[in-house]
Amino acid sequence: MKAFNEYVGGILRGKAFSNFFHLGLNQGVNVLAALVATPLLYQRLGEANFGLVNLSLILVMLLAVFVGYGYNLNAPRHLAVIRDSEQEVLKYISGVVFTRILIALLL
Repeated sequence: MKAFNEYVGGILRGKAFSNFFHLGLNQGVNVLAALVATPLLYQRLGEANFGLVNLSLILVMLLAVFVGYGYNLNAPRHLAVIRDSEQEVLKYISGVVFTRILIALLL
């Protein structure tokens, strides 16, 4: 029984569980904020303006997906390859951030 408790305790103190917990907490706050903000916006703005707000939000979300798509696939792979050289990692991350900001501004 003690070994099982140590095993479960190790999982709960692990980085994967911590990441999963924080991601779940972040998503929960996002859902709750949307559930609270939607009726308030609709009530204050009315039907026509609320639709415009949603349209602009959808466009911004689509552009964010466009900007992040390639980097979310390729950047982690490239970082795994160059992880031994701290200078190269910092240089690559700076390049990715700069390029994403540039593309976002252009869009």
